[in-house]
Amino acid sequence: MNRYVITREQINGQEYQVSALYDEAKHMVEVSLAKEGCASLLGNIYIGRVEHVLGNLNAAFVKISPEQRCYLSLDDLKAPVFTRKLSKKKALAEGEELLVQVTREAIKTKEPAVTADLSLSGTYAVVSTGNKKCGVSAKLPKERRKHFTELLGQTADGRYGIVVRTNAGNASDEAVLAEIADLQRQCDGLLAAAKHKDCFGLLYEKPPLFLRELDNLRTDSLEQIVTDDRQVFEQVCAHYHIPQEALVTKGCVPAPVDTAAAGEQLQIRFYRDDAVSLSTLYSVKSHLKDALRERVWFRRLSDHSADGGSDRHRCEHRKKCGKTGCAGAFSARKQGGRRGDCKTAASAQPLWHHHRGFYQSDRPERTGCAFVPVPCSVKA
Repeated sequence: MNRYVITREQINGQEYQVSALYDEAKHMVEVSLAKEGCASLLGNIYIGRVEHVLGNLNAAFVKISPEQRCYLSLDDLKAPVFTRKLSKKKALAEGEELLVQVTREAIKTKEPAVTADLSLSGTYAVVSTGNKKCGVSAKLPKERRKHFTELLGQTADGRYGIVVRTNAGNASDEAVLAEIADLQRQCDGLLAAAKHKDCFGLLYEKPPLFLRELDNLRTDSLEQIVTDDRQVFEQVCAHYHIPQEALVTKGCVPAPVDTAAAGEQLQIRFYRDDAVSLSTLYSVKSHLKDALRERVWFRRLSDHSADGGSDRHRCEHRKKCGKTGCAGAFSARKQGGRRGDCKTAASAQPLWHHHRGFYQSDRPERTGCAFVPVPCSVKA
């Protein structure tokens, strides 16, 4: 079973909140980084004002604050929610105010992107205001997809679109329907509050990154969530609907509880150990260094002859040496050849990555190169 670790780590002088998924052997499978003190706009819902409408680009620029301008595609105007509508003929006009949700952060010189199709996601379902259709994750088994399709057909009222996520496969109908009802109540509250809010008002703030990542994990393969931050521990417990009263002991002198159960198999734990930090225990820094280090990728080609004489293929070294040898300068030096001597390098056995020492020969007697495995995926 997998474990999810939430801690903090210093990287290049900057503190990050690290959320990482580990397998049974404590190998980092996936990791997300959030810079401390850097607020994210992604997923937030604002009352924006249309600044310009560009018909030739089928887009518009919408301001969500006096300083921040965002890009809005007119294809996303399926069911916009206006708080101030000026033109009856045009779908969108300058000066109008409507609800928008940030779908992409600013990238270099590009402005953030927003959409008028609002959506709120939970562990088991997603509720949206644009597309009013109901759907079920294609990753679920056929029987479960059919079951949820019938269930939504009986309960959906057509006010919002509903998509049942993969995590709902092992959940009860009551839990799924309860979450859908809660998301719909949140949408109702947003639409009602928008009528009394001023322009540029923040209507909904997306949960922290680690909570969003937890919603995207398969809960049936997750055994434990562990953190060394008490505030994060309480946020995770609240996310799984564990009451605050359950986090302290009963008695004359209440004491904080370090473990809580969320369901039958998932445990949430607060880590306490002054001798060994949580980051050190799971080797977070070394795993990040290994995931972010430079790699040279080689292609694997089929064999052309039994003796390997014509076993040549292009690789990254050809840009440096101008030839087609795949072994590179390191193997050439080990065999006594000159730097960039591809003919000598091709005869080196076995082939090793000349920067990192990775063994890259899938057959000891040949020079065919295998891909270097990536230990984990990194999202920041």
